[in-house]
Amino acid sequence: MHLKAESDVEIPSSDTSAYCQARARLPEKLLEKLFNSSSQNLEARVTTENLWYGRNVKVIDGSTISMPDTVENQKEYPQHSSQQPGCGFPIAKIGVIFSLATGAAVAFCIDILNTHDIKLARKLYKEIHVYLLAYNLLRSLMWQAGTTYNTPPNRLSLQGTRHHLLNFIPKLETAHSQKRFSLYRSLLKIIVHKVVPDRPGRSEPRVTKRRPKAYPRLTKPRHELRHQLQTA
Repeated sequence: MHLKAESDVEIPSSDTSAYCQARARLPEKLLEKLFNSSSQNLEARVTTENLWYGRNVKVIDGSTISMPDTVENQKEYPQHSSQQPGCGFPIAKIGVIFSLATGAAVAFCIDILNTHDIKLARKLYKEIHVYLLAYNLLRSLMWQAGTTYNTPPNRLSLQGTRHHLLNFIPKLETAHSQKRFSLYRSLLKIIVHKVVPDRPGRSEPRVTKRRPKAYPRLTKPRHELRHQLQTA
């Protein structure tokens, strides 16, 4: 079947600049407030039986994040000092504090890679706030499912919860209030249907199964390599 655009039908634009502009207008303080509220609301549901020997333990995890190789990003978050100019990506280090009881992210900080002191990298905060807010909302859904159907929330799958929620969103958006509540209960029941196995003492090696492609490392800027190819 062929689809024909009528002259009086406006064809949707493929330009995503409006989305980017709207995202840029989101106040950072609002995102920070929503993130803090999501973690505090979840922490408020914790009871004594959820604590580790009566203690509300926090854990910290750290990682690095890379960004597109632009002049602005390189200025704010320089690539690793051992890499040649034009051969690396802007990179920052991030540390996130989590609640052991709920799994929620409660705080985070970002710094440039090549320093040892905490220097607030503000331009990344808005994006990280959005990601961690979504993560905490998933954790809240897992907590609600586990406590509703007598299943330990920390035995539920985060990715499984995300998958089920995405499947339910179209139905939840179009349902009336009573039907939406019924769908929500069904979603919670599906989330707890398959729990993650209890694996005490689990230890996994940090290795990959897939073999990388046998391409050489980038040791010169691309424009120099491109020139070599064109003049060879």
